Amino acid sequence: MIYAGNVYNASGLIYVFWICGAIAMNETIVIPTEAIFPPPQTKWEREYRAFQRLLPELLKTHCGKYVAIHNEQVVDIGDDPIALIKQVHAKYGYVPIHVDLVVEPPPPPVRIPHRQLYRPKEPT
Repeated sequence: MIYAGNVYNASGLIYVFWICGAIAMNETIVIPTEAIFPPPQTKWEREYRAFQRLLPELLKTHCGKYVAIHNEQVVDIGDDPIALIKQVHAKYGYVPIHVDLVVEPPPPPVRIPHRQLYRPKEPT
């Protein structure tokens, strides 16, 4: 079989149309989305995908602002990403979140491969 058709997402399914030789087959092969786009492996990946999914609505309401995504929902909005991260961590604890600037087109994701424990200073 030679792939010659379109792939598009409709109702959570990917439809692939195939051509065998020069004769088009009238049969549609339905492949589940999970087979092509594997589920996220980490919480950060889940939050990043949620940001991508929410981006069209965010562009209408919060363009030019930073948003914090936790549990696949917008939990806070601000102008300074560092202050936003600190606010979210103060409210929800030190959990993986995704903070991104709402712009079109979105910048590519940057992942820093290291771990650092954030400990707020003790009040004196």
